[in-house]
Amino acid sequence: MKPVASETQATGAAGDALAWRVWLLPTHPRRGALAIAVCLLTTSFAWALSQSALLTAVAGLLLVASLSQFLLPTRFALDAETLRVSNLLYRRTRHWSEFRGYARAGGRLKLLTLPPGSRLDNYRSQLLLLPPGAEGEAIVARVRARFAPAAAESAVAGDGA
Repeated sequence: MKPVASETQATGAAGDALAWRVWLLPTHPRRGALAIAVCLLTTSFAWALSQSALLTAVAGLLLVASLSQFLLPTRFALDAETLRVSNLLYRRTRHWSEFRGYARAGGRLKLLTLPPGSRLDNYRSQLLLLPPGAEGEAIVARVRARFAPAAAESAVAGDGA
C-alpha cells in the first residue's frame, strides 16, 4: 500500500520550488480504524474519569493533533530557503540552515539537526513523507543536492589542514 500523493512543481524567482501532498489514512484503512478507535476509547475514558466536557475535548484534540500527519492530508513544500509542512492542525516553516544532513528509510526522509546517531535528533529533526515512485526519488535527489555542497566544502577544508 502506498500513500496517496500528488506532486506539483513550480518555478519561482528564488529558484525551483517543489511541493507535494501525502495522505496516509486512505491507504491504511485498518490502521486508520485502529487509530480512530483508540482516540474514541481514550476520550471515553477521559469522560468517565473526569465527567468534564472540557477535559474530554482537550484529550480528544490532543490525540487527533498527535496523529494529524496520519489522519489528515499533509502538504510538504521545499524551496531555496525553507521547508514547509502543513495540514489542518499543524504548520511549520523551517530554514535549511537548521539541518546538517538527512537519512532515508523507505518512504520517509528525516532531515537531521544534529550529527547522525544523536538521540535528541528524534525530537528536533523533521520527517518528510515521500510520495511513491519517481516523485519521491526527485525529492530525495533535491535534498541530496542541497547537502552535497556542504559535504564537499568540509572535505576540501579537511584536506587542506
